[in-house]
Amino acid sequence: MPTAKARAALPAASYAAAKGDVVSWRHEKTPAPPLVVAPAKQRRADSLAAGICWSDVGADAARLAATHGQAVGCYIRGPMKQLLLAGLLLSALGVRAQATNPPAQDTSRKNAFVRRVKAQGLLRDPAWYYRCKIDVTKAKALYKEGVDLAVLDKRVGPGTYRENLLYAATVVRGSVSRQRYDERKEVYYHSMYDIKVDEVLAGQVKTSVLTVCLRSGKLGDVTLRSLDEPKLSVGEQVILYLNPVDLAELAEAKAQGLWNYEDNAQASDFNLVEKYSVKEGYVFNAEGRIDRTGTVNTNIRRISALLDKANFSQKSFD
Repeated sequence: MPTAKARAALPAASYAAAKGDVVSWRHEKTPAPPLVVAPAKQRRADSLAAGICWSDVGADAARLAATHGQAVGCYIRGPMKQLLLAGLLLSALGVRAQATNPPAQDTSRKNAFVRRVKAQGLLRDPAWYYRCKIDVTKAKALYKEGVDLAVLDKRVGPGTYRENLLYAATVVRGSVSRQRYDERKEVYYHSMYDIKVDEVLAGQVKTSVLTVCLRSGKLGDVTLRSLDEPKLSVGEQVILYLNPVDLAELAEAKAQGLWNYEDNAQASDFNLVEKYSVKEGYVFNAEGRIDRTGTVNTNIRRISALLDKANFSQKSFD
């Protein structure tokens, strides 16, 4: 079994091993140099990045984490990191057990979904598509909107603003109104940002101000920074791709002994999948200008309507 230290660092290390990305470690006293986690063979890296064979990641990542002592922060890059967090937490060591058997109807529905994924010739684990609530039966319609599931199925790395909609349940346009830090060592999130919502482009938001939680932030006199976690600034106009924080699964992971962190988020808080800046009528990503705000908003609405994630659990895939 991995040590307690290894289990604490396992989630982020597992991501890094899965994607072959750089992990930024910050020791309790002395920072360690960046560390590149790469599987032995590129073929294995590709399969892991595609969401296959997560169990292969756990032991290696845990041993890797243990060699770096009491790491207080370890981070990865990529827009899917928060979306895949719960799955890696609960599957990396293969310890999750279902408390009850799923209803026969739900099992039949999932089996039908698996057949749909295979019929599309997609390589990723069908459970990954199911968890992300990606309706693969809309593959042709999504292709016409610039989202090619067949290409994304094999590609490693971030996507376009259209493609990244696959990984977000909620999209809002608004402004960053306030920033707060939580500098305690034992907590999972070190920054909280209040977002004043001007427009909901996808999903449902019940309040005019929502909170986004980030791992990056302050820990005493040390600043923790994810290598590729989007940066938010007070006053900034943004389009945010979000997923709700899943407190239940994080609590279960802690109960299973997979990590030591205290989850300091609230049930109404969100994880940040991706951020786009809005300036003078245009939308920008980290590389530069994308398109006019109105055009981007229209495309987001159209693709999100196709995905219809809010009703995924009611869809039939027979």
